[in-house]
Amino acid sequence: MNRVTQAIIENGQFTGMIRGYDRYEMFFNEPIGYRISPDGSRILLYYGEIKINADDQYHVIPRTRPSEEKLGIYRSMERPNVIPSIYSFLAL
Repeated sequence: MNRVTQAIIENGQFTGMIRGYDRYEMFFNEPIGYRISPDGSRILLYYGEIKINADDQYHVIPRTRPSEEKLGIYRSMERPNVIPSIYSFLAL
């Protein structure tokens, strides 16, 4: 998770301040983790977001894609930041 965090800080796209948090986001070429669905299947996660508050406290959120409020930002971009292989949040 530390490598994913560092990658987003160094190469992520600043997407603005929402609800008091600066947000940086990034697509990855390889999965950074997975989410377990109610049926038990695993959904691979290729997208990471870091939220940073005014006190520089932060947390990283692995996601399947940008949140709905962010999709418009990426639709307007030719290509979001993408970097090669990053270790997974979880052992796959």
